[in-house]
Amino acid sequence: MASADAMNKPKIAYKSYVLILSFVLTFSFISNAASKPENTEISVKVSETPLGPEVEASAKVAFTPLMFIELVKNAKHDCSWIAKCESVNILEGEDSNFQLIRTEIKAPWPFNNRDMVVYSMLEYNEATKHLSIQLTQAENAELESHLVSSDDIKGIVRMTNVKAKWEMQALGNQQFLLEYRGVASPNGNIPDWIARRFVRQSTEETFENVIAHFAKMHPQ
Repeated sequence: MASADAMNKPKIAYKSYVLILSFVLTFSFISNAASKPENTEISVKVSETPLGPEVEASAKVAFTPLMFIELVKNAKHDCSWIAKCESVNILEGEDSNFQLIRTEIKAPWPFNNRDMVVYSMLEYNEATKHLSIQLTQAENAELESHLVSSDDIKGIVRMTNVKAKWEMQALGNQQFLLEYRGVASPNGNIPDWIARRFVRQSTEETFENVIAHFAKMHPQ
């Protein structure tokens, strides 16, 4: 008959693994964070929903909606401004404001990368300087027609229930408000607390990357 010490060893080993994993993930989040641009306040709030963590973020910026549109449309060539982005592929609507897009996101070790396939609808009003980019989950039929269903991509977990929106509006004095709101089910075995932290850190880093990108192009 096994001794009490022997029976407790798996529990002790499991607890040690969890503590080590938590430390590694926390260190990873901190070490991968970009330096926050000077004189810029970025507001990020994450809440839990039945579909997964929902994030709301905003910042006052000096670049224009047209500049941001150019950055977004170039993501298929360079998506480095999107935190943890591995790739962006335009599946439909290459030269249109309505596109079917697949994005792969690098997940923190030891979890598998995530991807999502969404419809992107871009609308811009030149008169009011208002920009809206709506992202919604693509239907299974569209996914299968492009052979990007989760079964076809080994080692990658498909995110579902994706719904997000980028918005920009003029504030005056050559200032604009950049806002983002999004929610998605990460799926797989990522614990809720890690998903929330990942979403918060990735969203803040994305805003920092965008602001830094235009600050380098147009230093004040």
